[in-house]
Amino acid sequence: MTLLFLRMHTAHWLEVVLLVTNATTKMIGNADHLSRQSENLNYRLARFQT
Repeated sequence: MTLLFLRMHTAHWLEVVLLVTNATTKMIGNADHLSRQSENLNYRLARFQT
């Protein structure tokens, strides 16, 4: 009984960790993408101004 509970609890915990990791990775990926886009935009603006 206790072993089954622990096994279920561990599986749930791992699922949560995976979800959080996945979400964090997506957020970091989006931030990286956004910063690259803004760098590209700044580069274009600088070229346009000269």
